[in-house]
Amino acid sequence: MSSLYTIEDLEEWDKRIQEKAREFGLDCYPQQFEICDHNQMLSSMAYSGCRPIIRTGPYGKTYEKQKTSTTTASRGFPTR
Repeated sequence: MSSLYTIEDLEEWDKRIQEKAREFGLDCYPQQFEICDHNQMLSSMAYSGCRPIIRTGPYGKTYEKQKTSTTTASRGFPTR
């Protein structure tokens, strides 16, 4: 799997964003980055790693529904 960004790139951007946020008096939570491919992300979402769409349901059914919604959406993001 190749990626457009490395963990180091993401950490550098996180540092810049936190600095800008502090200028506005905002606090940030620590970030943890993981680079994964499309199927790994869908698997994580379906298994409960991050649940932006479906809150319940068996893993396989959830994974297939999210995979279908992302492949048919014009932007490639899950739709409701």
